[in-house]
Amino acid sequence: MKNWIQTFILFLIAAAVFIFNSSTTCSSSMLALVTDQIQSSSYSPYSEDDSFLYKKNFRKSGKQIVYAFKKAYPHKVEQIEFRNNDWALKISGTWFHYCEGRLLPEGSLNQKYEYTAYPFYRYEKGLPPLPVFTEQEKKLIEAKIAEREFNPPHRHPGIYNALWRISDEATAWERVKNIYFLGKKTQIHRELLEELAAVEEEIMEKAKTDSELKAFIASIADTAGYTWRKIADTNSLSCHAYGIAIDIIPKRMSKLITYWLWAKEYHKEWYSIPYKDRFIPPLTFIEAFERHGFIWGGKWFYFDTIHFEYKPEILILNGWDLD
Repeated sequence: MKNWIQTFILFLIAAAVFIFNSSTTCSSSMLALVTDQIQSSSYSPYSEDDSFLYKKNFRKSGKQIVYAFKKAYPHKVEQIEFRNNDWALKISGTWFHYCEGRLLPEGSLNQKYEYTAYPFYRYEKGLPPLPVFTEQEKKLIEAKIAEREFNPPHRHPGIYNALWRISDEATAWERVKNIYFLGKKTQIHRELLEELAAVEEEIMEKAKTDSELKAFIASIADTAGYTWRKIADTNSLSCHAYGIAIDIIPKRMSKLITYWLWAKEYHKEWYSIPYKDRFIPPLTFIEAFERHGFIWGGKWFYFDTIHFEYKPEILILNGWDLD
C-alpha cells in the first residue's frame, strides 16, 4: 500500500510542476511521460532510475550487481547465492538481498518499501559530455527534485556497515586513522590506507613532468575525509561517515561551482552549467583515484566536483580494470 501512496504523491508533484510551468499541450505530453516512468517496471519512487539524466541506458541485473560486489571486495563477500527468488551476498554472516537495488539484510525484507534503492549508474572514462535536455526532460528533472525534497532518499546502511565494520559513530571513529595526503592531514578508513597511498604516489610521480598537476597540488588548501554525517538533503549516511571519501578543497574557488545543491540556489538549470564554470581537478589527478577504485563526484548528474569516494563496484559494473 505504501508503495502505491508514494507513487501517487510523485505523480501529483510532477503534475503540479508541469501545470504551473507549461502550456496545456506541453503539460499533457509531460504528464504522459511521467506516467510512462511510473508504470515502467524498472521505476519505483524508492529507486533512483536516473538513466535519462545521463542520456544513456544503464541497466544491470541483480546478479551482475552482487557479483560486482564480490569482485570489488573479494575478502569480505563470503558467498553469493540465488535464494528466496532473489540474488544475495553474504558478508560477516549476514545475507543481503538485491531486493530491486535496495541491498537489504534478510531480516529487513518485509520493510523494503521504507528504503530507497542504491544507485548503480554509468560511469565513463574521461570527462563525459554534458547531456542536453529537451524542455520536457527539464520539467521531469524539476519533478524529480521536488520528489527528492519531499521524500528524501533513505537507503538501508546495512551492507556498507558490514563491509566497513561499523554500526554507529563510535565504531566508525574506531576504524579511521589519521594520515597525511598530499601534505594535508585527514582521516580515512584504516582499510584504505594502501589504496590512498597508491593514489598519492601516482599523483606525485606524474607531477614531476606535469606542470598543470604540480600547480594543482600547490593550490590545495585542505583535504576532508572522515566526518560522521548524512548526505545533504537525504536520510542516508554519507561515504564520509565510513571514512571512504575524501574532499579536495582548493585555496581559491575563483567563482567556480563545486556542488549541485549550492548551484541550484542561483541557477535554474544548474545541471547545464558548462565544465568551464565548474571546479575540476586535472584529469591526471582524477584518473589516479579511479585506477585505485575511487570515483569522482564531478561525473555525477548531482555533481560534487571536490569529492572522491571508494566505490570499486561502480567501476567494475562499467567494465573498468582496476590496479
